Amino acid sequence: MHKKIWLSMLILLGIFIWLPGVANARLSVSTPEETIERADLIVTATVINRNCEDEQRQVTIKVDEVLKGTCPDNIIKLTKQKDEEYGWGGFDFLEPGAKIFLLLGGNQTGGYWRYWPTGDLNFLALVADGHVRDLYQDSKIGINDQSWTQEDYTKAYDAFYQIHRRVTATEALDKMTKEQIAAMIQTQGKQDKDSYYIEGLSYNVADLDDDADWEIVAQIDGGVHLGKCFIFDKDARGDYKLITEQDWKVEQWDLAYPLEIDGKKVLKLVTRTGGTGVDVWIMHLFYLDQGSFIEAWQGTLQERSVFKSNWFQKICGYQVDLYSENKRLYVWETTIQYQLEPDGVTPKGEIKTDTTTKVYLFNGSTFIPEESEDKNNT
Repeated sequence: MHKKIWLSMLILLGIFIWLPGVANARLSVSTPEETIERADLIVTATVINRNCEDEQRQVTIKVDEVLKGTCPDNIIKLTKQKDEEYGWGGFDFLEPGAKIFLLLGGNQTGGYWRYWPTGDLNFLALVADGHVRDLYQDSKIGINDQSWTQEDYTKAYDAFYQIHRRVTATEALDKMTKEQIAAMIQTQGKQDKDSYYIEGLSYNVADLDDDADWEIVAQIDGGVHLGKCFIFDKDARGDYKLITEQDWKVEQWDLAYPLEIDGKKVLKLVTRTGGTGVDVWIMHLFYLDQGSFIEAWQGTLQERSVFKSNWFQKICGYQVDLYSENKRLYVWETTIQYQLEPDGVTPKGEIKTDTTTKVYLFNGSTFIPEESEDKNNT
């Protein structure tokens, strides 16, 4: 009997000795939302160095955007010793040059900031084309009979990224003055710096190409038909560089609903031109490719002209068939011509109309005319 009691006590003692080790060795995990909430610092960054040894790993990153928290330094080094039971856990990083979304904990000790991953798993994801795409070394997490897949983490992280990257871009623009934008135009523009009508300058930020950096779109309004527009994109050093300057009077940057065509983010821009007795509105379809401005198509939206007693008007519309093989662009143009009464307003005599339908094909770079052309004359 005494032997059984002592044996039971030894077993219990062994359990109590073992349990703390199990608790300490358990991986630190959390739901997608909890991981975001727990993070002291969330950044997008570029891996610039990775050193993997037998017992220690170290990675150096350059911070591109701070989405949450405070980061006094744009270079962060993370170091981890190999765990005897779980090895490296999720502490692994992509090759130098990779763009990443990273969730970190951190504190300030002795005047220095120290950072570490938020949890042991699912704190690192790949950034591509302006989105959080895939978790790196990802794991499905289960807590209290609930589970979250890699897709759950990716979706939550990308939603957080999209909201806060616009805030970051807007805050950065708020720090820039009109004088700074004007200086960029005057020093990088194709004309003499004193020839720009800076009084008519306005600007904003926009996500034109889904990369990590937002672009600056600017315009100068010089009159009803006079103006210029500019697009600035960040280079590898983080400086804004002028990538296009056009002699266009901008009426509208229509950037809210881009067209996705063969992997390109095609955007719309409405401009206005003309002269005495002539007023023309033009639609431009454009996209950015590797930091270059590409105009895929331009066409008239509306044209009005009066010469002596002759009235001419053109009204147009267009539609891209995104489900066709070559992403066909259909353009309808209706012209209206007639003589005017002496009052200069009332039509006189026959009103002539002509409707034309044109079809364009996307060749991978621009829209080119298809052979056929249908007409309906009345």
